[in-house]
Amino acid sequence: MRSVQPDQTAKARIRDAAILRFAQDGLEASVRSIAADAGVSAGLILHHFGSRAGLRQACDDHVQAAIRDSKSVVMAPVGAPAALLAQLAQLEGYAALVGYVLRCLQAGGELTTRLVDGMVADAVEYLDQGVEAGTISPSRDEAARARLLTDFALGSLLLNLPAGRE
Repeated sequence: MRSVQPDQTAKARIRDAAILRFAQDGLEASVRSIAADAGVSAGLILHHFGSRAGLRQACDDHVQAAIRDSKSVVMAPVGAPAALLAQLAQLEGYAALVGYVLRCLQAGGELTTRLVDGMVADAVEYLDQGVEAGTISPSRDEAARARLLTDFALGSLLLNLPAGRE
């Protein structure tokens, strides 16, 4: 089995630093602080992402892909229990992603709406995989079920994490 090396390009370092900084300080964290965290100049951020909104979109895309990959492994028909246990053992590794999503939800706006809508679309796919594998019963309205489950999960995140209840 070969190991996957993390992306260490300047663009990936900037994106990862932005996710962590946004999770810690909120979405108004300065581009200069993100640049310092990534070990690059603020100009390089604009070069790679075009704007602050472009950086935020890249962060959203990365976080959504990470969530999708993680959930897809757990929803797989074979090996799902072991995958879930492996993910739980590495829970701290998800802290920046969870913090980032929390900050996005608190901020609201068009980009957050797109992020949540993407999560709902992904949830439809997870549920379809579960129905196909026979681990989930079908629903009369898969899209509505996906929206409801996503809203419940994100709402719980908003209610519980800021209060210190994990």
